[in-house]
Amino acid sequence: MWGKFFQREGIGSRLSIGAPGEFQVQALSWQAFVDQDPQTTLRESYRVTGVSYTISTNSEDILAAARKSFRHLAEPQSSPALTMRLWVDASARARPPWPPPYFRGLGHLVYAGFDGENSLLLDLSQRRIIGRFSPSMARDEGYWQRVIFPTTVGLASESLGATALHCASVERDGIGLLLAGGSGAGKSTIALAMAQSGFSLLSDDWTYFSHAERRLLAWGLVTPVKLLPDAVEHFHELRGLEPGLSLNGECAYEVDPERVFGIQRSLCCEPRWLIFLERQGKPGYNLDRVSPRDAAARLEFDLEDLPPTLAQVREKQRKTISALVERECWLLRHGDNPQDVAQVLVRLCAGSPASRGCGAASLVDNSTRFVRTGPDILQRFTPTSLVADLHVMDRTIRLETNSPTILRQAGNAFDRYRGTRPGREQFSWRLISEEDAGLHPPWPQFSGLSLDGLHFANIGQCSFFAVDREAREGVGFVAEELVNDRLGFEELFLSTLFSVTAPALGLMPFTAASIAAAEKGLLVFGPAGSGKTACCYAASKAGFELHSDQIVFLEVVRDGLRAWGDFWPALFYPEAGSLFPELMAAARPFQRGESMLLCLERSKLLEPPPRSLPPVCSVFLEKRALGTANLSSLGRAEREAIVRQSRLFEDGAYGGAEPARIMHLLADMPAYRLAYGGHPASAVESFRLLLETAP
Repeated sequence: MWGKFFQREGIGSRLSIGAPGEFQVQALSWQAFVDQDPQTTLRESYRVTGVSYTISTNSEDILAAARKSFRHLAEPQSSPALTMRLWVDASARARPPWPPPYFRGLGHLVYAGFDGENSLLLDLSQRRIIGRFSPSMARDEGYWQRVIFPTTVGLASESLGATALHCASVERDGIGLLLAGGSGAGKSTIALAMAQSGFSLLSDDWTYFSHAERRLLAWGLVTPVKLLPDAVEHFHELRGLEPGLSLNGECAYEVDPERVFGIQRSLCCEPRWLIFLERQGKPGYNLDRVSPRDAAARLEFDLEDLPPTLAQVREKQRKTISALVERECWLLRHGDNPQDVAQVLVRLCAGSPASRGCGAASLVDNSTRFVRTGPDILQRFTPTSLVADLHVMDRTIRLETNSPTILRQAGNAFDRYRGTRPGREQFSWRLISEEDAGLHPPWPQFSGLSLDGLHFANIGQCSFFAVDREAREGVGFVAEELVNDRLGFEELFLSTLFSVTAPALGLMPFTAASIAAAEKGLLVFGPAGSGKTACCYAASKAGFELHSDQIVFLEVVRDGLRAWGDFWPALFYPEAGSLFPELMAAARPFQRGESMLLCLERSKLLEPPPRSLPPVCSVFLEKRALGTANLSSLGRAEREAIVRQSRLFEDGAYGGAEPARIMHLLADMPAYRLAYGGHPASAVESFRLLLETAP
């Protein structure tokens, strides 16, 4: 049956079981968080948009890109305004060309996916960022300057008290001129032409504003200048260069203006003039004063509509705009080349605005044209009106979602805990089902990172979840077609999300299996491919209770250790079908990436009611090619090493004294090494002996 299935689905030629350890790493989603050692010992501080940023990383390449992007090195701060921990995973294989980035967020958590292995998470409430990158992306200095650092600064600006406005900016002697207008109005080309006329360039696209000592300051970033293909008609320096695909999908030149045009850059100024640009279909120009009311309406046109919970952010934006429109505000309608328009503005800055077609005495007030609601670009404020309380392991998780399917799938996954007592431990999940996300089964490989109480997993590039344990909140966007895959949603997504959430609920997850008899539990440890699932399934066929085949959740109750089993289906390697023929009819094929597994749902198992049990001993499995089972006792040092390697997260991820207490109780518990060969059933008698003789 299975061979026919593989052939029918075109999988047979791609199925390569190989080394058992390699196969299991591909198959299990929570492996994204295991065997990580995210050390970030390299550290530098920078002055960015008027505040201090600290970057910690394990990559000299990232620091080199940061120096070029931010330039102003600063003394290390004990409490920087923003911290970034950027870890390069040497095992990641992603290489350019990079796809367009993907940005989503809910509440204070914002995710940026640059591809399936490169991503970061922003915590806007605590002003911190964590990220995981491949060596190839770490070395791509231009991508950091063009995409990662600018978008990161933009996403973090609201939490740092800075207001980002869509305008170009130039300055001379510390006094700035701002150029605002819609796409194609000429902001970049005119700013560049002014920089060639003696000004310094701050920004050609986005400018950041802050208030310092009753002064409004404008800040720029050292990013490439983006110019549309027709700019080559006005700037001969572009001849011989090839335009490429920009961040928003436009074909454009993205060049270093200092190198290509020989201009100077600046990072800060005090703005004096605000110019709104509009193209007209005839040569010449008209320059008219703009009323403060009209100027404010124009600036607010592109602002994101914020909910009442972000009233303070909106108030800062309005304060910035109110301060800006107190400057000289002008509307420049033009049909000339950038160099001629730049000379008009140069004369304006010199105090001589009057020229051909100039109506300096008139006052434009067309504010009603610009009143509209801005877009929720990141979908941070997507309504999650469908709500359910999920009871699990004597805890409660509140689920909020926009999707009836997510509500139903999660309810089914936790249905086995129906009738158990609801717990006092509370956590919230906000999960969004996203249409047209471009993902569909089989599920892509997860990659993720756990640092400083923040955790995220990107599922391919365009789906993810993120957990803030201190805030007791998890969020996620999942492609609708993945949500509709009931088995994958439960086996991969919910299992990983719950495992990451568990420490905040007082549960410590370990990669282990668990069986029980007579209210006594046995923990079964072992490396990937050692046969934990097969041996415990064989034990269940012999009358033992099967509580878990993948992850065990431990807690301390009245100074005693208790173990909970998992709630998702059991997974087997394909060769298990020859060991247990009944799996051929009972299990379902489950594809994950290029790997195929046998998936046995809970309803097909003779499982006990969900409850925690006291583990009385543990076993470490070793699989041999041949031979009888051999049971030997482990010393304390060996026991400690095994359980330490089996933790899903480091102790620092948990907080408090409970992790140390759990590790101590595990190390005190009797533990054995079980080397077995042949059929997994050969391990069952050893399991029986240990449980029967344990006190």
